[in-house]
Amino acid sequence: MNQKIKRSIKEIDIKSKIYYIGVILLALAAVIAGIVTKGETVKNVLFNHDDVFMDFFNSVNNCGFAYDAYDEFGVIYPPLVVLFYKAISLLFPAKLAAQEIKASSLGMIIFTIYTVACVMLLIKCIKKYKIGNGLDKFLFAVSMFLSVPMIFLLERGNILILVISLLFVFLYGYDSEKASTRHLAYICLAIAVSIKLYPVVFGLLLLRKKKNFKNIAWCVFYGIIFFFVPFIFIGGFSQLFVLIKNILYTSSMFGNKGYGFKVNITNTFAMFGDLLHHSYIFESIGNAVMISAVIIGVLLILFGKFNSNWKLYAIISLFLVMVPGFSYVYSIAYMLIPLVAFLNEKKTRKSDYIYLLLFILQFGLFIAKKDELFSQFEGSELALNITTLIESVVLLLMMAMLYLDGIITTFKSYKGKKILHIPTKAVASVAMAGIVFVCCVFSVYYTPTKSGFSITSVDCFQVDEDNQKDKKTLEDFYEFAKKNFNNQKVLAFPKIDLTTKLSDIASNVSYYDISYYDNSVKTQKGIEKCKAEYIVIYNAMKADINNTDKQLAKNEKNQYLQMYRQISKYCWSKGYNELKTFTVNDDIDITVWQRGNGKNKKEWTSGGKGTRDNPYLISTAEQLNNFSKFVNAGARFKNKYIMLTNDIDMKDIKDFKPIGYERNNNYFKGVFDGNGYSIKNLNIVVENYKDVFDDDIKNDVALFGKLCGKIVNLTVENSTFKGFCAAVFARSCSNSNNAIINCISKNNTIIGTRCGEIVDDYCGSIRSVLAINNKCTSKGYKNVVAYTDTNNNIESCYTDTLYKKDNYRYLPYDVMTNQAFVDSLNDSANQYNDKIHLEYTSLIHKIYYNKGKTSKDIDKIKYPDPSVKLSQWVLNGGQLALTHNK
Repeated sequence: MNQKIKRSIKEIDIKSKIYYIGVILLALAAVIAGIVTKGETVKNVLFNHDDVFMDFFNSVNNCGFAYDAYDEFGVIYPPLVVLFYKAISLLFPAKLAAQEIKASSLGMIIFTIYTVACVMLLIKCIKKYKIGNGLDKFLFAVSMFLSVPMIFLLERGNILILVISLLFVFLYGYDSEKASTRHLAYICLAIAVSIKLYPVVFGLLLLRKKKNFKNIAWCVFYGIIFFFVPFIFIGGFSQLFVLIKNILYTSSMFGNKGYGFKVNITNTFAMFGDLLHHSYIFESIGNAVMISAVIIGVLLILFGKFNSNWKLYAIISLFLVMVPGFSYVYSIAYMLIPLVAFLNEKKTRKSDYIYLLLFILQFGLFIAKKDELFSQFEGSELALNITTLIESVVLLLMMAMLYLDGIITTFKSYKGKKILHIPTKAVASVAMAGIVFVCCVFSVYYTPTKSGFSITSVDCFQVDEDNQKDKKTLEDFYEFAKKNFNNQKVLAFPKIDLTTKLSDIASNVSYYDISYYDNSVKTQKGIEKCKAEYIVIYNAMKADINNTDKQLAKNEKNQYLQMYRQISKYCWSKGYNELKTFTVNDDIDITVWQRGNGKNKKEWTSGGKGTRDNPYLISTAEQLNNFSKFVNAGARFKNKYIMLTNDIDMKDIKDFKPIGYERNNNYFKGVFDGNGYSIKNLNIVVENYKDVFDDDIKNDVALFGKLCGKIVNLTVENSTFKGFCAAVFARSCSNSNNAIINCISKNNTIIGTRCGEIVDDYCGSIRSVLAINNKCTSKGYKNVVAYTDTNNNIESCYTDTLYKKDNYRYLPYDVMTNQAFVDSLNDSANQYNDKIHLEYTSLIHKIYYNKGKTSKDIDKIKYPDPSVKLSQWVLNGGQLALTHNK
């Protein structure tokens, strides 16, 4: 090592050395663990491996291609950002989906240029504002890009990376003696606020200085220019109220998706409430802590005395990270601002080493193995992992330490002084700031959205006056309610106006919706607390929710569907019984559920635990039908195993719906193992549907509407599939990891504009699937895969139907029933089984030899998920069939 490097290392102060070593060592440990676990521990740190960079591309799509970004897509960015993304969208020739923009070379080039520019700007800020030699600044940059917040930020493609640079410029220039530097700082703050809103808290720094009204006025002026003026170009100033509504709605929506990747105060306390099984107590404590943090934080920012400026910056940054209704891990990047100031400070106190440890834990990359530690949250859309837990606790500890430090130092500084001599204008400023912040917090947490949809405004029970049948149905419902609802607690979704007809029992009715009424249940956890004897679910149809007087924005429709899934799944999982259904307007169901024995419903299965070795078992047509309903109600069965125990004849089931609709996000994510058995006489005909998704169901006609898992060892025969797009096994799928393996489609009738003997619009893999003696009736596409423009991986898949074109999958039936062909299918199945077994044995050897495990420990090791054993192919009486695994 040459003398120059040695000198550079020696010049780096001890705090910085410890920080760099800590973060870099944690990153190395995480990388090694990632290699050992084949990327699992690293993947768990990231948001969604199928959704990489999508904050950027979704914004281009939502802001650029929408006629009205705020109403149509529920965009939560201020207008300056909308104009930015709209400008990018002009580079594309036509309206494209976000994934299509990402898949295009132009899209990735634009994203790369944008990301490189933002990264270079951030590095420029580090180079300018971080005190130290070149090696010091280099190590800071390296540790920064190895940190969880920065990795997460880059992976999401979020525009926050630009905001951090703007705040650096503001913080190191707002108090400059040079007017040009100050004005540049004010402009940067105005732009930052016009991108993310919350950085407005940094503006409170201007109120700390006496007689600073001129500079405050300039800052407000720039804020008006960059925040309000762009509204002119996107629909006028009335859009401000729509923006506020979208922000409030998004805060409530993301609060119900799980605890993973979020580090705000209320999420942290709610997380511990679930872990310790005292949700209500911890949620109440969390709300109280959050409100206290807002009030005390504002007072400390305006009046607090600190022995180091970085502590003031840290309190403001923690405000931005921990107070919003939802705050993802990448928001910890705000803490880079106080971190730079902390490491710049040459004087080191004993307490600084505690703060240093907290900074390392905030930014360190941890080994995140979530499934074993937090299995109770596995089904959540945003499942909890160890990184989120550590960072949430660390942020809370740092906030507590800084608040205590600030309060003690402030009281010491005011000791012996008359605090009442504080100028009146300063007091007024404090009062105003406190009111604004408290109101904002209450609006996010306690004031539900009142949108154009306004679930409460749906005219639930309006029918045509001339329709005597529907009027009679409603009268029957009211009579039923009078007879059964007296003195019973009732929960209705959405708000069903019972007051006019049933005023005597209306006081017992609560509503699962977003409204201003005291008897509204606004969250999924609120359903649990309600403990209703009856639950009334009204399936609002297109005619209701798309009424011109209550036009649904896309985000509001998503909200409705999400709430519908939550309450439907709750009824299923908590043992409620479907008591009675009233149908009006030919397609609207009012379903009444009654509390059962409180145990989980098992009518869809005859046993099992959902594991590879002990799968959930389905034995009857009724169980299969109920399984479909359970999935469509929100049970996704991620990495769970379902297995048939015998052939299932569906001839008596008249209301079977595809397992997982195309557009309701309730997709099956497990392994459906036919175990060599058949599903027979299944009839899915679009004319028979009466459901909330009636307008979409025509695109979903197949056994699985949209597959997000695997189908194996299954035969579907003598069945009918009729719709706009129809197929046998799956209408579509979510990604290339989905698979259909070792299956037979036989003697089926498929009718539609597009007809697939196996699938329709499918991007996954299909392996060893045969289509035999099927009849496709279509004026458009028809083949084993109906929609031929989709990229998919097909291997050893054939049909005995000769089409007019694209017959590369044609194979005569006599060839299919040749023993040599059957042997080739079995070779393929055996190769698959051997590969899975090899992965399993490799795992055993790795654990046994590297970790000193005993033979008893080995017995507990499971096969890698999701995996399944493929059945063997046989000729049974000259007919192809599959064997049954034990």
